[in-house]
Amino acid sequence: KAPLPPQWRMSERALSDALCLERTPFVETAMSSPALMKRVYGGKTDKKEAKQWYTERLGALSKDPKMREAAIKINEDTSRIEPFKPKFCMCWFMELDDSKMSTWALETAREIEKTGQTKIDILAHIDDSLPVSRVPEPPQQMSPTRGKELLPAFLSAPILPDSENAGDAESVYHSGWKPKTKQKSPHGNKFLSMTPEEIGRGTYKLLISCIVPRPIALVSSVSAKGVRNLAPYSYFGAMNHNPPTICFSPCRNRNGNEKDGFDKDTLRNIKETGEFVVHIMSKWFVDVANFSCGNFLHGEDEFDIAGATPIPSTKVKAPRVEEAAIQLECKLAALHEIKDDDGLVKATMVIGNILVFHINEGVYDKKTQTVDAAKLQPISRMGGNTYAQTAGMFDLPRPDRKVN
Repeated sequence: KAPLPPQWRMSERALSDALCLERTPFVETAMSSPALMKRVYGGKTDKKEAKQWYTERLGALSKDPKMREAAIKINEDTSRIEPFKPKFCMCWFMELDDSKMSTWALETAREIEKTGQTKIDILAHIDDSLPVSRVPEPPQQMSPTRGKELLPAFLSAPILPDSENAGDAESVYHSGWKPKTKQKSPHGNKFLSMTPEEIGRGTYKLLISCIVPRPIALVSSVSAKGVRNLAPYSYFGAMNHNPPTICFSPCRNRNGNEKDGFDKDTLRNIKETGEFVVHIMSKWFVDVANFSCGNFLHGEDEFDIAGATPIPSTKVKAPRVEEAAIQLECKLAALHEIKDDDGLVKATMVIGNILVFHINEGVYDKKTQTVDAAKLQPISRMGGNTYAQTAGMFDLPRPDRKVN
């Protein structure tokens, strides 16, 4: 009922769900108001019944796959969302229209300018127009004291230093930290020490759960006969910038044989042509990219099978994937075989030099000449079948550099 445009409001159900995802101190505060408790927590007038309703609703929300994707923390024992950063969860329930919101803000700003009050703060103007809340706000959560924390629009803005001389302070993420001050692990200091021989076949599962998140190279190649191939690899990284060099590592093909060999099609094609294209996987085509990793027969075209759109490259014969916002045409620089103790080749590192960068204009920042990660929506690999997406970023300059 606040005097805000309709697109800024939340439905009653959204309000209730959002306040179920608030931190415990705020929930207690909301329940201390009989009217608010009745409105938000299932129409209950008894605090004990309201708490029971709240517990059941939080449990239901914790089973919602979208909520679990958005949640910042899941309790491994109870498998429930732990309210920590409510706005991170509330984003799924907010009924907002950014375009209408922006239009309203601009129109309001123009009205203010007509009054001659050009220096008025638009946010202060909005705050002044709202009724004063009788519910005290929860303690403000500290964010990095220096630098800019780049978070999705639905997350709270960082708390920046007030002092004009704050730029002379040390760059830190945790407020109040000073050089030589230890930062202890929350998990104690007991360690399991295991050799690969002791772990055995479980080494793969353990390794990929340790080295996280891993960027994914979606690699397209073409055989000497012109047969296309597409496959993702998470053993991947940037090796150098001059010349720009990348590396990825296809493992031994478990379905290979002595006649046809044990190289995966990607590696076989690169050995034949010395060319390939690396794409960065983004959220909007993750299903297509993931499907291309199926155990398909030699000679089958993953572009057709998965639904990727091939477009011509400019320097190499391998086609690019149109859906990818970043496409890197590469030529082979070197191959390095990784062998086990018996001399069997278990993987081959493919090192390539980038010949051409193709960057979608929608993710490119011309001012900084860099890619906007928030627009790129990169997907990375975790352990098992788990993928990860970039939920929040922050700037933390090196000690020998100043923040702009």
